[in-house]
Amino acid sequence: MANDRVVSPTPGVRRRDHAWARPLIFLALLVVLWDLIVRLFDIPPYLIPKPWDVALAFRDEGGRLMLEAIPTTIATLGGFALSVIFGVGTAMLIAGFKPVESYVYPLLVFSQSIPKVAVAPLIGCVLFWLVEVVERRLVPWHASQRVDVVATP
Repeated sequence: MANDRVVSPTPGVRRRDHAWARPLIFLALLVVLWDLIVRLFDIPPYLIPKPWDVALAFRDEGGRLMLEAIPTTIATLGGFALSVIFGVGTAMLIAGFKPVESYVYPLLVFSQSIPKVAVAPLIGCVLFWLVEVVERRLVPWHASQRVDVVATP
């Protein structure tokens, strides 16, 4: 096979090194470690289920899980595409125009000095607040703009 190579630690003794087996062995060890940690620390299944429970869930609900994965995957790829577009566009502006660099670059340097773990809850709160503002302001306005046609007998 292409991935197999003959390794000879001592002259005259031939042994095959299966490079494809190493990742599978490592994955099996991770699953065993996962199961041991869940059992030893008595972690409730709603926090971290046992590997066997996950396998059974995939067997029983695999089709539904795959259907639910489609919108998640689309949202993830859409977010990645937006971040690439925004990031590349911002980088082009910063690299191409010195005035933009003088305004934006110090803010970027400052933003990198703050740990992302500290910023993530703040971003979540701001996004939650924005959704709430939109729901309170935009939805009632949109509802007031509707024209209902009522049929009279």
